[in-house]
Amino acid sequence: GLALSPILALDGPPASEAELLDATVRSARAAGDPELLVRALRSRGVAILQHGRSDDALADIEEGLSLARQHRLRRQEGLLLIDAGIVHLRRGAIDRALGCIEGATAIGEGLGDTEVLALAWLYRGSVERSRDSTERALESFERAHALLRRHGHLRREAAALLNIAVIHSALGRFAEGVRALDQVIEIGRRLESRVFEANAIVNRGGIHLAAGDLDAATADSRHALELQRALGSKRFEALALANLGIADLERNELAAADEQM
Repeated sequence: GLALSPILALDGPPASEAELLDATVRSARAAGDPELLVRALRSRGVAILQHGRSDDALADIEEGLSLARQHRLRRQEGLLLIDAGIVHLRRGAIDRALGCIEGATAIGEGLGDTEVLALAWLYRGSVERSRDSTERALESFERAHALLRRHGHLRREAAALLNIAVIHSALGRFAEGVRALDQVIEIGRRLESRVFEANAIVNRGGIHLAAGDLDAATADSRHALELQRALGSKRFEALALANLGIADLERNELAAADEQM
């Protein structure tokens, strides 16, 4: 299968990080600067969301959103709407998520702000996938990718491409999925990120396997296994081993498959 879901740390941010975020918000309140406080609340909300604290994250994001609207900070309002949409999506409130993302899209278009617009399309794709609107999701990710590529946002471009690859593979368009992952691998090399490169190779091996190209699947999975072991990533190492085992089963090499799996 495709290993595209992020692994979230659920034990909370380190104490030093949490203290710094709280201190930043306190300082911003004391300074009486609305924009500084909006940015501080957004930073804390986004950070704690990554650790599973969606209620606390939403409280910060909604406070920031209220302040941004009160003080006509339109760009921050757009970014916070995207953040709110992400929280609602994770909580399964898909209609609320869509409403937030549509609001952010309107702000991005009104301001001519490429970053806000690109992020809105990126997360619109995730919302559409949750609604089982596959073609709309693909269109959204492709629009996000075009904007991100034009403006050199490499990491977010890679995120869009990963989602594009997943959708093409699910629709049986394996060659398109492989081409998208080829671009992610290239981005990983440009960023000198072994993690990006290794994870994309695992996923490409999965697509080759789904397409029935056992030789390509095996080559990618062996390469990925070597990289993942060097990185110490047990989850993706296991996925590479699973891909190798399935390829061996398809060849009726039962002993080899048993060893891999």
